[in-house]
Order: sequence, then C-alpha cells, then structure tokens
Amino acid sequence: MKKCIVIFTHTGETSVDVVVSYLKKMGEHYIRLNTDRFPVDPRTSLSVGLDKNGTVSFHLQGQANLNTENIKSCWFRQPGVPQTILATPYGYERLAKEESKATLWSLYTSMDTFWMNNPLATRSLKDNKLHQMKAAVKIGFRIPDSIITTKADDLIAFCEIHGGEVALKMISGHVFNTGDVKNLDCVYTQKISMEEIKERKERIRWCPVFAQEYIPKKVELRVTVVNNAIFPCLIHSQESKRTLHDWRRYDFEKVKHEKTLLPVEIENKIIKLMQQLNLSFGAFDFILTPDDEYVFLEVNSSGQWGWIEDITKMPISEAIANTLANPPKS
Repeated sequence: MKKCIVIFTHTGETSVDVVVSYLKKMGEHYIRLNTDRFPVDPRTSLSVGLDKNGTVSFHLQGQANLNTENIKSCWFRQPGVPQTILATPYGYERLAKEESKATLWSLYTSMDTFWMNNPLATRSLKDNKLHQMKAAVKIGFRIPDSIITTKADDLIAFCEIHGGEVALKMISGHVFNTGDVKNLDCVYTQKISMEEIKERKERIRWCPVFAQEYIPKKVELRVTVVNNAIFPCLIHSQESKRTLHDWRRYDFEKVKHEKTLLPVEIENKIIKLMQQLNLSFGAFDFILTPDDEYVFLEVNSSGQWGWIEDITKMPISEAIANTLANPPKS
C-alpha cells in the first residue's frame, strides 16, 4: 500500500486546496478530514484503535485502515471544532461534542509520525505570547518589554517608563461575531497614551490588558518557515496611516509587499527557535527598526501565507507539499 498523507483541517481552509493541488501533481496519496464535519457527516465516520503493542490505527469511512506503517506524514492545519447533533434533552449534544473533541485529540497526540505541526507544540504556543518571547530571548532575539495586567496603576507605571505611549494588543486571537459571518472583526494593535489609560482606569480590572513598549518601525516582516526553507517578506507598513500600528489592517494599494533576504545570523536564530519550539511550520512577525535591528514579536504555528505567496510568488505552498511528501527523518 502506498503511504498516505493525512490532513486534519476544516471545510473553509482554502490554503489546503492549494497545497493539495501540488500533492496531486506529485502523485501523492492523501486524505483530508474536515473535522468541523465530524461526526455528523457520514464521510467523517472513523474508528481509532490501540493494540496491546501500543500501535495506533484509525479507519476513516471509505478508506483503508491506517497506522504508523502506512502514514507518511500528517498536517495539523487548523482542524475545526466537531459538529454536534441537533439540540436534545439532557444536554446530549454537548456530550457528543466533548467526546468528539476528545477522540480527535487522542488520535492527534498518539500518532508517531512526522507532523506539520505537532499538535502538542501548536497547543502550547496558541495565545501564549510570553512563552514564545521567552524562548526567543534564549535564542538571542530582542523582544519588546511587555506586561499583562488587570492593575491600572501598574499599566500606568509601565506606560510612564516607556515614554508615555505603549502598544496595546490582544493576547488571544479572539474574533468578534457581529452577526454577519462575512463581517467578523478583531481588535488590532494600537498605540495608546497614558492619558487614555487613565481615562479608562476603572475598566482595566475587568479584563487583562496586554501592552508592550512601542517599537519604532522602518518596515515589518512576515517570515514564513517550512521545515528549513525560509520565505521572508518585507511589509512597508509605514507607508499608510491605516497600517502604521498593525499591518493586518491591509492597504495593498499603498503598502508594498516584497520578498527579501535575511542576514545569516537572523536565519540561524529562526531555525534554532523552530527547533526549540518543535515546529516544522511557522509564520514569524518581526519589526525592523530605523537602526536596522530585528525585533521578534511572535510566531504563529498556524499562520496564513496565501496573500504573500500571491504577491511575491514565493513557492510556500509547494514547499509545504514537498515537506509532507518527503518528511525529514528526525
């Protein structure tokens, strides 16, 4: 039996479609499980087994039985939350969802194969910026001075130390549902003054606030890493008022995106950090200061790359497909 690539994702993840197109050209056998359809959609019906020797296997509807002997690699690409049955008495739909989530997590974390990315590594990094920055410091990166607090006086003192203005950010990737699935919204990074903090002093205790020293920017970088292949993109965020503090506000008419080269020292640090965090894919965000110093902000183990690939023509999707088809031995 030809070895199989298994993709755990959700129905709306279009980046998977691009990678799959390369896998098809390469003649690779793959299975895509959209876990947001599990277990309601019959096509997602599966069995997971563990024998007395500790070998994990799973059987997906319409597919051959799979185990570590016939799985080439797995891609943990933003798997979706399992779908529940319609509301029933006694909360059975909640039970079904929790059991479905636990089943999938048991499967993910028991399979001994190459992962992009390892599910445990992905979970440990999600919404965990302090952990990421602490690891980056050990590698030798500069990071912004940071605070997470519900104490207004501490935030005011932090702001005062850093010149009366700080960058206010979200710790989590929370998205606000405005009632229209096409118009979801999030909180972007913004610069806030000490006076503005004082005006909102009484509200701070109701929700943790994440603030960092404001780092002056020459440009910003999104560096996508696939195994040991590095794809750096310069984002000229300071060319538009809209993107001064957060390039995710996108202004493609004014903000140039271009591929670039990184100093060898920075590339080496990135690879070391990937290894330390047990990642085979990472989307790094950096600031390049007016003094040409690289400042690490974060690494997203499930970051997007499609728009960068479209603009710069860097072969990121092809690199992902090649790594899944030819996984490193260790």
